[in-house]
Amino acid sequence: QQQMTRVGAELLTIAVPVFDDKQKLRFVVMNVRDKINEADLYHAPQYETADSEEPEADIVYNSPVMLKIIASAKKIAQLQAPCIISGEAGVGKSTLARYIHMHSPRKDNPYLVIHCASLSEENLQKELELGMTDAGTLSAVKNGTLVFTNIEKLSLAAQNKLCEYIAYLQSKESGTSFIATTSRDLAQMITYNQFHKGLYYILHV
Repeated sequence: QQQMTRVGAELLTIAVPVFDDKQKLRFVVMNVRDKINEADLYHAPQYETADSEEPEADIVYNSPVMLKIIASAKKIAQLQAPCIISGEAGVGKSTLARYIHMHSPRKDNPYLVIHCASLSEENLQKELELGMTDAGTLSAVKNGTLVFTNIEKLSLAAQNKLCEYIAYLQSKESGTSFIATTSRDLAQMITYNQFHKGLYYILHV
């Protein structure tokens, strides 16, 4: 089945039912493929918010690997430390970020997702500068969770400003949790001077 997302990307959804030995339906495996690289991201939503009244981000899994990932996610959820969620496109990094938020002490507080691939550098720089004066969109995420998707898409200048912003909030003990998602090897990007080393070590705790 083909579907269209808010950013104009086409999704191909394949559902495969799994039955037990008595031919009773146990669960359905969903495989979603997208063509996000072909989407028009210029007018895509730059921010995404969620509140605690929305359904919890449940993850259906039945493998040893996912058991370890979910166990780690639950541990991370109880910490104030930032984290990076890495993996190929379409594996559910944003869903896992939401899962961490909903299983944390911050679940009743604001949750804001910033789409780095669609947010202009000028707007991000402005928001980060406003945030360091306790104004703007980012200031509303006090004691909540701030998620940066596709963080590798930010320029080095924007990464440096984000590094300053996170350091500012940490110095104020704002209680805000930071999660970054990426489909790239950030450590390797550092060796090519494509990613800010300071930001990497702030997020990669």
